[in-house]
Amino acid sequence: MKNLIQTICFFLLQTALAQLMMHKYNQLEIKGIEFDWSARTMPIGDQQLLIAQNIRGYDQLFQIQLMIIDIGKNDVVKQITIGGVDESNYCPDILIMNDSIFIAFVSEKGSILNVLVKKFNLFLEDSRIELNLGTTIQEVKIIQKMQFICLFQLNKNLLTVLWYAQGKEYPTKQWNMILYNPTTGVKGEILILPDSEFVSVTQNNLGIIAIAQSNNNNIILSKLFEGKLTTRSISSDIYYFHQQRVTIRSLSTNEFVVVRWTNYIDIILRRFDRDFEASQSPFRILAKEFCTIDRIQQIDISLTDSQLILVNKCQEEIKIQQIDLLNFHYNQYNSEQYRQIDVDNKQNLYSIQINYINHNRLLLRWFTQQFNYYTLSVQLIDLNLKINECILNCDNCDNLFKCQECNKNYQLDTIKNHCNPICPDNCLYCSDATYCDRCKLGYQYTKENLCVSPTNDFKELKVSRETESKGKGKIINKDLFIIVIYSVYQSDKQQYLVIRKLDNQGQLLKKVELQQDLQALVDYDIADSFDDDVFFIFIKW
Repeated sequence: MKNLIQTICFFLLQTALAQLMMHKYNQLEIKGIEFDWSARTMPIGDQQLLIAQNIRGYDQLFQIQLMIIDIGKNDVVKQITIGGVDESNYCPDILIMNDSIFIAFVSEKGSILNVLVKKFNLFLEDSRIELNLGTTIQEVKIIQKMQFICLFQLNKNLLTVLWYAQGKEYPTKQWNMILYNPTTGVKGEILILPDSEFVSVTQNNLGIIAIAQSNNNNIILSKLFEGKLTTRSISSDIYYFHQQRVTIRSLSTNEFVVVRWTNYIDIILRRFDRDFEASQSPFRILAKEFCTIDRIQQIDISLTDSQLILVNKCQEEIKIQQIDLLNFHYNQYNSEQYRQIDVDNKQNLYSIQINYINHNRLLLRWFTQQFNYYTLSVQLIDLNLKINECILNCDNCDNLFKCQECNKNYQLDTIKNHCNPICPDNCLYCSDATYCDRCKLGYQYTKENLCVSPTNDFKELKVSRETESKGKGKIINKDLFIIVIYSVYQSDKQQYLVIRKLDNQGQLLKKVELQQDLQALVDYDIADSFDDDVFFIFIKW
């Protein structure tokens, strides 16, 4: 089996390996708010963070605290609690979908533990939609390091809820799974999945739902398509006595990627085709820095439709690796970036998690223990940049990598977060601050990157050689040449047009004549364009 595993060497063929020490992250400490290391987080854009966590409420019963935090201002925008005087609510998971917040949690009344789902808008206003999906197991109350409820978005109109339950079809315990369409309110039947410690679900554009589960010995793969559920188990190839986690994602090619890892840096990736059949042998992903089990603190992996992001805390810094999953040739991935975050507190770091935003931007968050409480730190990462740096032509960024001041000769567009070039006077548009692409009409470009008015140093040119009388004439002044157009009379009628292209010194570059047989020219006009090689002539015969 070991022969099936090939070591990936990430050669820098197309994307340069980028490494940057980043000191700009937000440490959130809000008066009156105590963060729990097991809190669930989701970004709302790149300025706000949604947090769901357990707190003690009435008569020491658990409640769920749901709040929105402004990252830049380090302040709570709004918060609510979910729970009553006769019940405990805990173990939440959250999902933001179509500008709505969905939260799944355990509601305990008496000895019954039900799994509920509620819906809120982005202002934390209750939509009065509540689903009771069924019961879960008593271990939810005492085992904190296992996630008993999971929410996944499958497409723009479909989500799935999974929860751990007492086994009926399986002898010990099982995962219950249900599909739900929030738009139509249609809820599917409960599907039964085998017992496992971790579970992950995705769907490709062909409608195939793929499920990956893991325990210490095996990886369980299930496929749901057209109402039919099939399940199989494969060897994990990881022989350590540590929790084996798993995640799955569909790529833009409709393929599937399954990644499994432990709290030791032992990461194995395997690709599957669009029908969820194995298409490649397993690969071992090598971290940039070897980290022994006694030194590793935290690790998390996230998949997008084209990237794998690996985050770990081993020694002094948080290490981030980014791998392009679509750039795969000759049994190797040819594109990688590497970056790291230098943290103030080198120890007691908990629960690193990657929260994906959109357009290859994500928030990386982690908790740090401070005496008897936890602080929450957040780092914005833009994967579109080779390294986390200010935008092009920006001189100073804030800790969310938003530009505060542009370089000389550039002005800041605060809405688009762009540094636009300041064009020279009388320039129509420019691609950067060192070159004017086109001067305004009536101005001429110089090698000093200026648009100037023509001087009074006129040069008399004889541009027409025809002996006949001339009619109406027009001139277009391009940056590097001049267009002269005039009509020619024959038998007291305008018969044809002459177009001459001259350089700036008056030398003839090209001559064209336009005429139609047996038709006189009634009138014509011309119009310029933004293209240096294009202008328009309108002719009436």
